[in-house]
Amino acid sequence: MTKFTEKDLLLKGLVPDGSGGYAKKRKEKNSQAIQSNREAVRAHMAGETLPKAPAKKKNQGESKIQVRCVAWFQAQYRVKYPKHLIAIRNGGRETGDAKQRAIKGARNKAEGVVPGASDLLLAVPSGEYPGLWIELKRPGQYLRKNQREFQEQMRRVGYAATDAKTEEEFQAIVRQYLEEGSLLDIKAYRKSRIKKSRGNV
Repeated sequence: MTKFTEKDLLLKGLVPDGSGGYAKKRKEKNSQAIQSNREAVRAHMAGETLPKAPAKKKNQGESKIQVRCVAWFQAQYRVKYPKHLIAIRNGGRETGDAKQRAIKGARNKAEGVVPGASDLLLAVPSGEYPGLWIELKRPGQYLRKNQREFQEQMRRVGYAATDAKTEEEFQAIVRQYLEEGSLLDIKAYRKSRIKKSRGNV
């Protein structure tokens, strides 16, 4: 049986197929991928195992959190409050060049879009509040200055306003607001969850 050298394998375009054999190497579009294949061949012939590439972290952006929060609300309160949870267009980052962004920004302002407005408005009176504003953030993120200012202005005219960083927080906020007519102390809630996760209940 003919014994192939590493050079023979590379010239034939073969790479280890993971089962002890070799398979035809796909054409790569960049030198980095080609180098990776060469390293795989060398490691296989030397009986070594290349470390696995780190798994990509799941992207849990604000949009995905918002979609799940809205879906939960609709599942829980669709009958009683079918159209009462409203998403707010709040003048997020515009795309395009500087001129296009300026035009879009001016149009948004003329249409009444308010930068910093919270993501969701629950238009249901409860307790002493006429409605509830909720800003959704990813874990580790905080309210921007214009978002804090917006919520403070809403509080001054009687609204409840807060932020949620997870679906669990959103659910706790909404339940307490609708069932008890009060606003969840989100800072105290987060501290209690941290203590519970550490076993210091």
